[in-house]
Amino acid sequence: MALTDAEFEAANRAAAQSGPRPLSARYDRRSKKIVVALDTGIDIAFRPNDAQGLAGASPEDLAAVTVSPLGLHWSEVTASGLLT
Repeated sequence: MALTDAEFEAANRAAAQSGPRPLSARYDRRSKKIVVALDTGIDIAFRPNDAQGLAGASPEDLAAVTVSPLGLHWSEVTASGLLT
């Protein structure tokens, strides 16, 4: 199901008003985990194999994570995640 531009913008506005929200995300090569810093001051981490679409992704692809109001996104991997 594709979102219209209006639905996408409405979702962005709603997500920006709820919390906690991710401020940044990175792939930690030493621990082999995705680390997400939340606006609450808490960091959470998870193994890529525990997230749908990230199993088997290269460290370089995992490091290319970006954050938006809708969650985490990887441009080179078929995966996106929402933090709710």
